[in-house]
Amino acid sequence: MILKQLCHFALYALLICSIMPSATAERNLPDLGDRSSGIISLELEREIGKDFLRQLRRSAPYISDPLLQDYVEHLTFRLAANSELSDKRLDLIVLAGTDINAFAAPGGIVGINLGLFIHGETEHEFAAILAHELAHLSQRHFARQIEAAEQPALINAAGLLAGIVLSATTGLDAGLAAITAGQALALDQMLRHSRAREREADRLGISTLVRSGHDPAAMAAMFERLERSHRFAGDNLPEFLRTHPITSARIADSLNQVTRLPRQTFAPSLDYHLMRNRVRIRTNDNPRDMIGTLSDDIVRYEQRSFSGDQTVLADASRYGLVLALQKNNQHIDALREIRSLRERYPLKISLLLAEADVLTGLQSNSQAIDLLRSGLALSPGNYPLSMALALLLSRGGSAADAAVLLTPLTAERPNDIHLWYELAEIHGLADNTLAVHEARAEYFVLAGNPQQAIRQLRFALPLVQDNFQRRERIRRRILDIEGLAGRMPGASSLVGPSAAVTNASSGHHLH
Repeated sequence: MILKQLCHFALYALLICSIMPSATAERNLPDLGDRSSGIISLELEREIGKDFLRQLRRSAPYISDPLLQDYVEHLTFRLAANSELSDKRLDLIVLAGTDINAFAAPGGIVGINLGLFIHGETEHEFAAILAHELAHLSQRHFARQIEAAEQPALINAAGLLAGIVLSATTGLDAGLAAITAGQALALDQMLRHSRAREREADRLGISTLVRSGHDPAAMAAMFERLERSHRFAGDNLPEFLRTHPITSARIADSLNQVTRLPRQTFAPSLDYHLMRNRVRIRTNDNPRDMIGTLSDDIVRYEQRSFSGDQTVLADASRYGLVLALQKNNQHIDALREIRSLRERYPLKISLLLAEADVLTGLQSNSQAIDLLRSGLALSPGNYPLSMALALLLSRGGSAADAAVLLTPLTAERPNDIHLWYELAEIHGLADNTLAVHEARAEYFVLAGNPQQAIRQLRFALPLVQDNFQRRERIRRRILDIEGLAGRMPGASSLVGPSAAVTNASSGHHLH
């Protein structure tokens, strides 16, 4: 799925490059250590990346989980602060796939599958994959591959345009068939990271791990385990291993880099293992089996509780047990377990949210609201807490208060598709028709359906006839989105008076 989206992206990027004025024949490609790229500016790369993300949201099932999203964002931004990345504007997406996958697309787009939590046994291994992807971004590898492919003999704008349209509307194979064999070869070369660039991303990723306080040996450990587990997979390799081929030389290089560093011991991250168990429950359809598995895990870890590491793992498993009990409608048992856990970690937001969720399952909504308000008093503006409280308020007849709570977050998180979706729903419950249309418009922009966004804003215009400033603001936004609609490959295929975009993680529709 992601490979197809990257192909669409590559076609689109090549088309843009092909119609730009050609640089002089004397232009040289940058060295591997040089982050400059003569063909695509950082700002153009940013715009192309946003378009790619919209295309991805249109076709790939993504996750709406503020707590999980918040964890991934905090970890990624901490790594980015210690990386070679000069432009630290990042957009992160968590996809529903349970196989291991992570990717970086130009413009600061970083994506992971839920499967990365399942396969990453420690936060250090999880961080190693993210650090590797950030290195691809910092060195602008994709832009340099496009630059290398930008040769008059290979680039034909008309053929590429046909390929983009067919790829976006009928599938990758038809799109590739519409361009010349030379262009298809160039695309294949762009998508398959060169061995030199993979090694460079490994090296820089390990340096990022060191500066961020993570175990630098985690990268080689993760690679070794992946290589062993998929050694005989043949053509059935996970997408991550197809686009990031792991060789014994890469593993050896990573190990050699680590042997020169001082040896350290690293404690397990409670937050990571909480999120890992959250993903385990989310991706397992049999909560009763998970209750048994996690109960056994807790006993095993507690028998070895002379180690602080085992205590962390036992407590994280107990959190998973709470979620499994809740999923199995055993709310009383879940409440007992989560309150015991919160006695040890009273300030842990993930545990507070779990207790509020259990209280909601017990129909104790007022207690859940009070608990969430107490959390926000200690962590004002916290994203997962705000989202949880807003949803409870809106369901309890206080939608206007919920909208007041979420609206300030849109300034901090303007590209958060989940936030705009929930805000549109809440405005609807509050009978604020104008705000519904404006929030839906932003949702549809992020969901890759600019025509529906324009439709929503045109519905809004008659509602602001007496407010000149707001009317002009909406008109300017329509013009902005019309420009976006003209730029996005395949956008016209989404047009239609009854078109709708589905949030693949929730099944909800906005019309």
